[in-house]
Amino acid sequence: SKPAGVLPWAGAADEAALEEDVRALSRDERTFCLPPPRVAHYAFDLDEARDVVAALLEIDPELSRARKRLAPRLSEGDFWRNYFFACAELRAARGVDAPIPGADDAPP
Repeated sequence: SKPAGVLPWAGAADEAALEEDVRALSRDERTFCLPPPRVAHYAFDLDEARDVVAALLEIDPELSRARKRLAPRLSEGDFWRNYFFACAELRAARGVDAPIPGADDAPP
């Protein structure tokens, strides 16, 4: 699994293309509002991710805007868990990481 504190596109064969995909997530509200499917057993630790969260907020203004916009109705933990799950799915789709068990069972 990806070590905490690593940007979501790190380690991809084409980091620029994956970064573009990850940045596109920030512009889609569903990224933050759709939780991982229960069967995926996706573990996320916000404390472990603090450094990469801070880096991402600096790198991606859209992500920062989404966080401010959704803050009133989405906890910080849920916001980031959902975001990093979407990133993990992108990494798996590009073959950077192994597929997330159960993630394919999610409705489209």
